[in-house]
Amino acid sequence: MPLIEVRRHSANVHGPLLNDVIDALIPAAARALTCAEGGKLANGDIMVEASVLSASCKNVKDIHIRVIAHDYPSRRERLEDINKDIASAIRPLIPEGIAWYVWTLLVPTAYVSDSE
Repeated sequence: MPLIEVRRHSANVHGPLLNDVIDALIPAAARALTCAEGGKLANGDIMVEASVLSASCKNVKDIHIRVIAHDYPSRRERLEDINKDIASAIRPLIPEGIAWYVWTLLVPTAYVSDSE
């Protein structure tokens, strides 16, 4: 189950923009991260956690998006394309003057929950 962490600067990014970005991220990530080893991902397979940057954060952008997913070989081969595909889904939503990034991290993972 891929995880997207979205962190925002509260003075510059408010609820409606954040909600629009998250709504665009989920299907974009499901499409981009679908692979032979991990199968076809549905929107419900993408977990999103949103939070506000603290006043102690330094040298930060207005919106931080970190996509954390299992490091399958086919994903690794397409890492730059995955990142670009996800970024292209949100780029039109973010107003000029709002600084942001998408950082896709492929790592070894293991996941268990109460419903698995």
